[in-house]
Amino acid sequence: METDDAIIDLLQTLADMDLTFTVLKETDIERNVNRLRKHPSNEVRGLVKQLVRKWKDLVDEWVGSNNSALARSTLTGDSPLVQNVSSGLLKVRLNGNGSNELNWY
Repeated sequence: METDDAIIDLLQTLADMDLTFTVLKETDIERNVNRLRKHPSNEVRGLVKQLVRKWKDLVDEWVGSNNSALARSTLTGDSPLVQNVSSGLLKVRLNGNGSNELNWY
């Protein structure tokens, strides 16, 4: 089992990385980090919350940019009305009607 200091160092390294939505989706890193939500260390839990917040903002940005593209392609008939993207604990549903769903499990 990793020591708290080692876990904190690894979480800080993750926090310092500029990950993309694609990286989150392909690596399922949020699944591993999510396991630490109830860690006994306040510092570990705080870093996990910080990472989740950062990743949610990243996903919101991705959803916003893809929602515009989805709206354009829906109008031209090039895309289905609903797109689902899922990655481990992250589920994104882009609806062509302007409402989107973002869930972290």
